[in-house]
Amino acid sequence: MSRELKRGPDGALERRRNVFRPDLADVRLTGLVEAARFVEGRPAVCVAPTTPYRDNPDPEEAYSASLILGEPVRIFEEKDGWAWVQSERDAYVGYARSDAFAAPGAAPTHRVRVARAHQYPRADFKAPLAGWAPLGGLVALSGRSEGRFVETAEGLWMVEAHLLEIGEREPDWTGVAERLLGAPYLWGGETVEGVDCSGMVQIALEQAGLPCPRDSDMQERELGATLPPDAALRRGDVVFWKGHVGLMLDGETLLHANAGAMLCATENLRATIARVEAAGEGGPTAFKRLD
Repeated sequence: MSRELKRGPDGALERRRNVFRPDLADVRLTGLVEAARFVEGRPAVCVAPTTPYRDNPDPEEAYSASLILGEPVRIFEEKDGWAWVQSERDAYVGYARSDAFAAPGAAPTHRVRVARAHQYPRADFKAPLAGWAPLGGLVALSGRSEGRFVETAEGLWMVEAHLLEIGEREPDWTGVAERLLGAPYLWGGETVEGVDCSGMVQIALEQAGLPCPRDSDMQERELGATLPPDAALRRGDVVFWKGHVGLMLDGETLLHANAGAMLCATENLRATIARVEAAGEGGPTAFKRLD
């Protein structure tokens, strides 16, 4: 992620993607916001398979988004077991538990390409699990291999076919999203353990090499070209509602993580539109094409 300053549609600095409070702010915002002190932030990396972050350091507060394994961040403050961080991947800002982070180690060499990749203490699928990595998670390999297994820089073993080399792209982003079918719906989630609508879209597009912001309103503003409402849709097109987003599997079928089914599921687009309108939540706000 370029560390350019993120602004909203009105030109103001977005609190979701810029680090500033009255007492503390990102040094890059010097002269742009008022704060008691400005800091650079120190680099770190997420070492948990996934960890939620929130708008405030409160374990009872709803998730705002999630970080995934290998995701680089900058930590601007640590206090009482919480870290105030900004993702280097999408610029999102929030509070997460400090023990989810460590100093950067070896540079990532691969990205996970399956919904959930297991990690083993040795090159043996019968070995007890030592951990797991989510779709899109970043790992560094040591260069050692045994059969179909490869070793990570931390000395764990993973199935090589479950990994994609950094820089390699998967052009069918909808096919990537389909790997999350059946995942439970989780507000702020981004993995097979729990995913929301914009998290599904973000992970899928990133696997295709397309940078993608975290929230659906950002995605609607920043992704693709707008189609006319009567356009014939095709696989890979993106459909937006206020606060919701999904991907088209074909001209008629929508794939979306949704609170109606509480799953990442498929649904006929016309039926979805009718259901959402009947609930008083309005019709689609945009149809977008990404290529």
